[in-house]
Amino acid sequence: MVAHKKQLLTATSVVLAVLWVVAPMAQAQDAPAEASTTAAAPAGQEKKLSDLWENLIHYIRIGQEQASLSFAKSLLESGAKPSEIYYLSA
Repeated sequence: MVAHKKQLLTATSVVLAVLWVVAPMAQAQDAPAEASTTAAAPAGQEKKLSDLWENLIHYIRIGQEQASLSFAKSLLESGAKPSEIYYLSA
């Protein structure tokens, strides 16, 4: 039981670290993005990011530390804007 809680805490820490890194960048991107009329991310890219996020949360909930770390890494390496990752978390 203690090992499961430790894995859950570690995985949750990973998600919080990702959000801690991404949130300030997302806020910085929001101001210029509202002023300009740039195109949104393609629907396929949004679906991929959403799937990565859902898988990350799923593996955190079931306490699979390595799988959750893998999805967190994939999410960060996907080339998504920090604001997109931040909105997935909200």
